[in-house]
Amino acid sequence: MPRLPPVRTPQRRRPQGGGGRRRGDRPLPPGQHLRPAGRADQQQLPARRSGGAAARAAAEHGVFVEYNDLLFEHQPTEGQAGFTVDELKEWFRETGASEEDAAAFDGRIDDEAATVTQFTEDYLPALTEDALDQLGQENLSTMVLTDLMAWGADNGHDPSFLDGTYTGEIIDATGNAYTRYSGDNAFRATPSVYINGELLDNSTTMTVRGLQGAIDEAGPGEVQTEPLTGGGGEE
Repeated sequence: MPRLPPVRTPQRRRPQGGGGRRRGDRPLPPGQHLRPAGRADQQQLPARRSGGAAARAAAEHGVFVEYNDLLFEHQPTEGQAGFTVDELKEWFRETGASEEDAAAFDGRIDDEAATVTQFTEDYLPALTEDALDQLGQENLSTMVLTDLMAWGADNGHDPSFLDGTYTGEIIDATGNAYTRYSGDNAFRATPSVYINGELLDNSTTMTVRGLQGAIDEAGPGEVQTEPLTGGGGEE
């Protein structure tokens, strides 16, 4: 199997001093971009990929933060079944989005759910079995999921069904996070918050005061990402 970090899903903690951000609160400062990423646990793919894709779809309608809060509030405990498609649709309506946006969101979620099913039930098992036969367990255990998929693309496992999907986008973002950071700053779990390439500890990121203080104290950095265009949030 691809290399899987032995982490537990963090339980939701309300930030101290005011709760989560809601409509009308201060937006992210310029240069700070949210990039949804997911854990690489194959056994958690249906729950995690569907939720991540739904959050990405919510961003297209300008309610990423509100929707992400709802996902955390309803997060199942370790080992329990993940989110259903109907739940994902219902929670989107709780953000106060319009019916027009809700209809568009529903269609996208149906498409992403079909992609997750194909990935989890057909593509990944076949890819993993073939890689195990050809590469061996030792080599396979050192590969992140995106590396395994790249190998598969050259060996008869076509990942093109992921093109243009949020599911594929999150898989790529997760793979990039695993390969971009190393050592003490290695990406091991979500949420992970970096400032100027350095990973913040949870005691800092889980409070409004701690996170704001880390941002205020950080020196100027080089922006290495760009805001996504074509929908949703502020540029």
